[in-house]
Amino acid sequence: MHVETQMDSVRAIRTHRVNGVINLQDFTNILTSIYNSAEFDPAMHSLWDVRQADFSTVTPQEIRTLAEYVRVNWAEKRKNKAAIVVSGLSDFGISRMYEMVLGPAASGKVMVFRNMKTAWDWIEGKTDSAAPQARVKQTVPGDDGSD
Repeated sequence: MHVETQMDSVRAIRTHRVNGVINLQDFTNILTSIYNSAEFDPAMHSLWDVRQADFSTVTPQEIRTLAEYVRVNWAEKRKNKAAIVVSGLSDFGISRMYEMVLGPAASGKVMVFRNMKTAWDWIEGKTDSAAPQARVKQTVPGDDGSD
């Protein structure tokens, strides 16, 4: 598993690209290092691109444990948003479980998407909410999935 993180202080957004087989202990360690980074700003929104990640070994209990860890460490949960972009239906299901477990603590500030443009629009406030039809994979001219 590899996580590449970029901090954009101008747009106040952190982007994380994750690829490989997800191991929740390693993922938690990576989150800890992000939270402890000198560049980390808890007021930034975050966009997690996990389209190249493999969640096949992740259990529901691990999702609950991860959600609890994030809930405890998410200092600005009432102000910032976190978008998770996935590629497949099974990854969408696992990520939606995370969204639902974290949901009460995050006040609707975590959303799962299958389309990068829709996720960016939501993070940047171009849409008020993510309607279910906007959260499914859509073909957008010029969106080859590489963004």
